[in-house]
Amino acid sequence: MNAQAQWMQELKAKMSGEELESAIKDMKKNLLKGMIDRKVVISKAKQKNYDLANDVEVMLRDIKKQNNINTDEELIGALQSEGISLEEYKEQLKNNRMQQRFVGEEIGSKISVDNSEIMEYYKQHIEEFTKLPELSLNCIFLSKSNYNDPAELEQKAKTISAELSADNFVEIANKYSEIGSEENKAFLGHYKKGELDPKIEDAGFKLEKGKYSDWIETDNGWYILQLIEKSDATLVEYKDVSEKISTVIQNEKYQVEFKSLVERLKKDSFIKIYREDLF
Repeated sequence: MNAQAQWMQELKAKMSGEELESAIKDMKKNLLKGMIDRKVVISKAKQKNYDLANDVEVMLRDIKKQNNINTDEELIGALQSEGISLEEYKEQLKNNRMQQRFVGEEIGSKISVDNSEIMEYYKQHIEEFTKLPELSLNCIFLSKSNYNDPAELEQKAKTISAELSADNFVEIANKYSEIGSEENKAFLGHYKKGELDPKIEDAGFKLEKGKYSDWIETDNGWYILQLIEKSDATLVEYKDVSEKISTVIQNEKYQVEFKSLVERLKKDSFIKIYREDLF
């Protein structure tokens, strides 16, 4: 499936009507612009007369290895299933490598990142590098949908409360709880802050390890929670994300410089689009 067909499929899965039509129109414009930019760059790169035969063979070997393809025949078969010949594929690889080399020569020296930039990014995006508080909970749950008579639900809740202690929480949960699997009705799950019903989350974070809450009413039923474990928000250390940040900054600079390069090349190029609607 080519890129346009794949993106079209993804858009149709998420949207419909006028929203979908507008998104498809924008997608086609962006694809067309990308195609023009690529042709402009490759056209200029061809003037360099790079010798790329060996590069293409190395790329082919890597592709075969990554996809567990052992022979050229297997590769040809795989390409045919995608509607492309080996020679066409080699030409694509050649153009990709040509563009990569040309762009590297033109803007590579302009893309550098120093430690002060990395630290500044780290400070400005500190929330991205902060792990949210987390908690693991056991629970006993009674579903409102299982009781036509509220008095019956109230009586069962009283029975559970009378039998319950911190030491037998899991045992009582497996006996009475109406959530979870038959093997383990006690474990509610492990959650990051923001993933639970606010009432449950608030009560869970207030608990001490091993302790349990009073009954908590929610829209779908009643819960008693027991805290298994919780952790506070923690900041990921700078040294553990500096390399990742450097890559992000490099990519941002690359996009700016690449756009500038393409605009310069376009000024020296003749571009005419005959039928945009056909793309």
